[in-house]
Amino acid sequence: MKVIFLDIDGVLNHNRTTDSVGHWLGLDEELAQRFEAMLAQIPDVKIVLSSTWRKVPELNAVVEARFTI
Repeated sequence: MKVIFLDIDGVLNHNRTTDSVGHWLGLDEELAQRFEAMLAQIPDVKIVLSSTWRKVPELNAVVEARFTI
């Protein structure tokens, strides 16, 4: 099994990201789609959220729903 330790800020969003979750910057759709395409190429991969997003339930829920963590 392969493991990806995923940070969000600066990786799946940036200062031009327009999506938001409450008062937090959300995921950038283009970057999220690129990440999903990469995941599709890697069999048997597990994602570990190593971001401060893991500490905020609303943000954690966005990542879990999008990437099946």
